[in-house]
Amino acid sequence: MCRHNVIEAMSWRLRYLLFLRELDVSSNRLVKLPTKIGRCFRLQILDISNNRIVALPATIGRLENLKLINCSNNPILHLPHEIGGVDDEEHSKDIVGLRNIRSIILRDCDQLSQLPSKLFRLTTLTELDVEGSPNIITPPPEVPA
Repeated sequence: MCRHNVIEAMSWRLRYLLFLRELDVSSNRLVKLPTKIGRCFRLQILDISNNRIVALPATIGRLENLKLINCSNNPILHLPHEIGGVDDEEHSKDIVGLRNIRSIILRDCDQLSQLPSKLFRLTTLTELDVEGSPNIITPPPEVPA
């Protein structure tokens, strides 16, 4: 855990932490996550709440074992569509989506206006917490009723 520090950036060397299951970097000064986070295949819990993150890397969609992601209190503008997986097998066959995700927490993300259209593919999702995120259009227009 590296919470409540003044971390402003994370190293791309994060990819070498092959057996990492939980990463808590909440309450820091992060503005982005390294794209190599997508190589932490065993990651199950990711807490990046209370930072300055504007966007998540598309490689987040590679974290198929992720069960909980907390992005609360960040100025996130959008979530990558890759969290629901990618259809184009030729270019992104390793981005399968967050197929084991149970909880996505987006509290107080007041810059976030829309959820990804592929959110409906996350069949294991049981909690989507958007409390205090008033600009979100829920559900996305593309999601079937």
